[in-house]
Amino acid sequence: MRWGVIGAASFVANAAVIPAILADPNARLAAYATLSGGSGLPAERAGARRFADYASLIGSGEVDAVYVALPNSLHLPVVRMAVEAGVPTLCEKPLALDANEVSAIADCALANQVLVGEAYMTQFHLRDRRFRSYIQDGGIGPLQEIEAEFTFELAPGENYRWKGSMGGGALLDVGVYLLDPIVELAGATPQIERVERKVQGDIDVETAVELSFDRGPRARVVASFVRPERQRLEVRGAHGTAEMANPFTPGTSDTEIRINRQGREQLISSRPSNPYELMVKEFATSLRDGTPFPRPLGRSLAVAHLLNRIADTS
Repeated sequence: MRWGVIGAASFVANAAVIPAILADPNARLAAYATLSGGSGLPAERAGARRFADYASLIGSGEVDAVYVALPNSLHLPVVRMAVEAGVPTLCEKPLALDANEVSAIADCALANQVLVGEAYMTQFHLRDRRFRSYIQDGGIGPLQEIEAEFTFELAPGENYRWKGSMGGGALLDVGVYLLDPIVELAGATPQIERVERKVQGDIDVETAVELSFDRGPRARVVASFVRPERQRLEVRGAHGTAEMANPFTPGTSDTEIRINRQGREQLISSRPSNPYELMVKEFATSLRDGTPFPRPLGRSLAVAHLLNRIADTS
């Protein structure tokens, strides 16, 4: 399978997705496009052909799929361009700026019968799958509380995350990590009880949200650019708690789930896995076999609607 990368100068493309493509024996990095200039990018070193603009790569006929790693504000126009040209597209999270844009992408994909997926890699990690299935199978009993935090210090500057016009802000940047497991584990749409924000310029640098579910758990999430680095996902049930280190950006060595049931600690382990490699392979499998991509656009849309509701809550 021939991949093209749009936004080949981005950090996530170079640190994670391009290496995942190169690690797949059935894949080849065929082309890339970046408007950032410069040379010596990993895609160039891999022998991929460079295109001067995104449209030229999409229309070249030299790729079977593209991965889009651009600022959030460019996701919709570039994904739409690729889909209308018949090119399957894996787009970096968040898939778009809001639910209306995600819906537009989904409609375009359906109309053109082209595969589109959101590159939310966490759910492909084998430990994450084990964690969710353990809880859904009743491992800690009926759910009572979920707490999720994803915080880090991001210095102000030219990074698009600091620009509202480019889809910046803490909630949009990491909200999918925080909300996706909560919505899946609770199995319902939550009520928004409270939202607290810290705003700097035209973005939220921190958003804290309290959620509740009918006959289900309460949840609290924190997304922040101004707190020390921390990732936390703790799920409490009637019979115990479940948590894991690095829950949102797990690496190959992250294999353990810590369970505490009535004062007794237990470790559950998964096989080591690289979530980016699994995501790239599963996208290729869905494209080749016509099977559903494990992250359907309906799931991306559900999270986008919740992000909209939080953003609209004063």
